Amino acid sequence: MKIDLPELQGDPIYVAREKCKLAAEQVNGRVITEDTSLVFNALGDMPGPYIKWFLDSCKHEGLNRILNGFDDKSCYALTVVAYFDGQEIHVFEGRTAGKVVPARGEKAFGWDPIFECTEGEVSGKTYAEMSAEEKNSISHRGRSFRQLKEHISKNNGAIFY
Repeated sequence: MKIDLPELQGDPIYVAREKCKLAAEQVNGRVITEDTSLVFNALGDMPGPYIKWFLDSCKHEGLNRILNGFDDKSCYALTVVAYFDGQEIHVFEGRTAGKVVPARGEKAFGWDPIFECTEGEVSGKTYAEMSAEEKNSISHRGRSFRQLKEHISKNNGAIFY
């Protein structure tokens, strides 16, 4: 179910928890929410959860220009999945290390062309240059949802009634 939630401000864990709480109140039941961030280490964790707005305003080229003057181009992609089970909120974080580079690859999805992975066999490729299988194997989103799946499996596998 797609519901309209306010754009919250704060660190990614706070945003995810509050978003989940608001969604659970709106649907009056169990929910899963997710929030994605792109964190530039040189900028003290910004743009973080505000990446959508930065990308809309600055585009790929502007996100690169933001780091002009910084030697550190490292970043990480973060997805925080929050799950309200009817009683409490559970939070699952998935991170993928990378660096900000000039756009490469298909420009079809968000900031994928400027995020170059620095992990594993796909190191050196932007998300936009990866196959879906490669991206899913190391993506921040995949990692957080695999944690959620493991949590649900350990708790009888039922998430909705």
